[in-house]
Amino acid sequence: MHKRIFTLIYIITLCSALSWAQGNDFSSGREWLKAAKEQFEKGDYDSALYLINKADIQKGQVQTEPELEADIHELYCLIFSAKNNKHESDYHRNMYLDIREHARKDLQLEQKAKELQREAQIMSVKMTLLAIAIIALILISMYFRQQFMYDGERGRRVLKKKDYDEIFEEQDERLAVLRHKLTVSKEQNADKQAKLFVVNSLSPLIARLRYTLTGYKEGREGRAEKTYALELIENIEQHNNLLTEWISLEQGRLSLKIETFSIGELFELLKKNNKTFAQQGIQFSVAESETRIKADKVLTLFMLNTLADNARKAIRGEGGMVKISCEEKDGNVAELSVTDNGIGMTQEQADKIFSNSIVNGHGFGLLNCRGIINSYKKTGTLFRDCMIGVESEVGKGSRFYFRLPRIVMSVVMMLFAVTMTIARPTRYTEQIDIPILRQAADYADSTYYLNIDGKYALAMEYAFRTDSCLTAYMSDAISPDSILVKNIIVDVCNEAAVASLALHNWDDYHYFNSTYERVHKELTTNHEMEEYCRKHSDYLSSIVSVWLIANMLFTIVCIVVAVHLYYLWKKRSERISYRDSLHLDDRASLIRQVEYETESLHISNNLLANALSAIKHETMYYPSRIKTLLQNNAPAEEILEMSTFYEQLFTNLTGTISRQKLPNGVRISCVDGIRADKDLYHYMMHLIKKYLNVSELSITERTNGQYREMHIDTNGKDASNCFSPTPDNIPMLISRQIIREMGNESFRGCGIIAEKEKIVIRIAKSQVP
Repeated sequence: MHKRIFTLIYIITLCSALSWAQGNDFSSGREWLKAAKEQFEKGDYDSALYLINKADIQKGQVQTEPELEADIHELYCLIFSAKNNKHESDYHRNMYLDIREHARKDLQLEQKAKELQREAQIMSVKMTLLAIAIIALILISMYFRQQFMYDGERGRRVLKKKDYDEIFEEQDERLAVLRHKLTVSKEQNADKQAKLFVVNSLSPLIARLRYTLTGYKEGREGRAEKTYALELIENIEQHNNLLTEWISLEQGRLSLKIETFSIGELFELLKKNNKTFAQQGIQFSVAESETRIKADKVLTLFMLNTLADNARKAIRGEGGMVKISCEEKDGNVAELSVTDNGIGMTQEQADKIFSNSIVNGHGFGLLNCRGIINSYKKTGTLFRDCMIGVESEVGKGSRFYFRLPRIVMSVVMMLFAVTMTIARPTRYTEQIDIPILRQAADYADSTYYLNIDGKYALAMEYAFRTDSCLTAYMSDAISPDSILVKNIIVDVCNEAAVASLALHNWDDYHYFNSTYERVHKELTTNHEMEEYCRKHSDYLSSIVSVWLIANMLFTIVCIVVAVHLYYLWKKRSERISYRDSLHLDDRASLIRQVEYETESLHISNNLLANALSAIKHETMYYPSRIKTLLQNNAPAEEILEMSTFYEQLFTNLTGTISRQKLPNGVRISCVDGIRADKDLYHYMMHLIKKYLNVSELSITERTNGQYREMHIDTNGKDASNCFSPTPDNIPMLISRQIIREMGNESFRGCGIIAEKEKIVIRIAKSQVP
């Protein structure tokens, strides 16, 4: 029976392969070219160059020699452009254009006509093979119908032992892996929810600080308010220190929200700090800039604020100056800098300024700035030029700067490009009488000369100007001169493709190059040969339609035969029981549910991580600033303004999190006679063991109404302050959060308290007797 089954599979597979055979028009040279393109799209230019060299060696094996050779030279051009080897890129670009010119469309049409004839012959062979396959399939079906009716007894044991057990085992493995992922996600979510609770506990402290500073007055009259404010700040800083330990800004872990924006938007926000600098006698200036960059907007503002505040601290006495500016550098890079005339640094201090040390007031904020820049570099090649540095001289001041990728502003470049057209001679515009076409030709000529001068960004702007003029002409002209328009299009698209290569804008290159080839082919088309190919294409399309219909019939026959054979097999075999099939369906449904819960928690954890990082980056430095102002007896108005801004910023950031309905992952069930989430309950016990530094917990259980109380012996450790905001108490803070979330899902009376020598956990009892 097994041999016959294998024979059936072999014959059906052979017939299907023959019926669906399409042939292979590509040799190893084309395959090397395809592999090289894939490596180029991944950004691995060295591998792409190696593979295209292989394709160049193999190109002689391909019958359509000009087409493959042109494609090879085009990819060479792209690779050398990406490697900034313009000489080689231009060489292969010219070779590519020459080959395209020699292999004009009329020659391609002749080749296409031959290919159409060959494809028609192949289609005839396929139709014959398909008819043979259908007849063979029907005969095989009739043969095996008799065999299944005769030999169904042995197939019964195969189906039961092989199919059901393997599916069940596969579902078991899948469910185990998903449950482990879900458990890890729940633990991470509890950790982040506990952090969020610590953040929210700061809100009343910040509000109280702002209220206290509302009545603050300088001198002896405000001594009480000052003392109380400093106590509040100390409490806030204690929470911030915990968050600094807990939400660390590590290299590679920072979540960046990359977007394109104008640096002028951030500069407008920075100008609002002018009053703070003026009260200290410092001249604060922000240069105008319309440069557009691609980066994380919030973190860029954070870096500028950090550098500006450090510059303010570095100024001693009157006549201080702090300036923020943006300068566009070569290579599409924007350099943002903060310059001051403070005390400056020695070269040795400047070399260590971004290390784990504090120099002249520059400390932890600079470490965060360095971490942000390192995270950019790991994001992709777009950020490979990102860096942060400092220039300083003792007694003369410092200049801190960092670089981010710049986006070319089309409006500014276009206005500048318009002024360039006046100074450029044209190549053939004297022959054009229509003004708008002459202007389009001017722009096309200027695109050519700008490429010669290496001003590729301007060349791109000229290309778009040319397109605008041609569009206006074609929409207004009654009988447009299509030949002249196509000549201009061919010219400007070729130059725009060259500029796109130099700027590494591959999408723009492919767009302009494909447009160039299409229009160029239209200008060199042999219409008689095109009509001949069109007729043969229509004829081949008709054959293909018949082929598709035949394939559909063949597919239907295959399905009918397969269903028929399967029905016979099932009829004569022992089917799995109805209970077993329901069991498999239930497990499949459980797998889908666990997958959904895991994905939901993954999204929730990412959102919480980003939100907590934003709060930490934007707010943790304000308490120390207010503290410094109080200790230096700064004006009450300035201190109140700073505290008010701190409260508003903190409230806005925390409000954003509270408005999002994020899942907590808690699933209440019966666990050892209590109503709890099994995974989080065991995780909580693990955390308490970690806090008490014991391998096993000494637990005494008591019943209190509808709750069960677990009294845990602390093994001599004083646990009365285990919920204070310190890094050592993080396990207990997470445990408290777990109890709080499980209480929200069952009974509000659940909780955890700590005494000197014991920890008491109250959890609702299970309703199951």
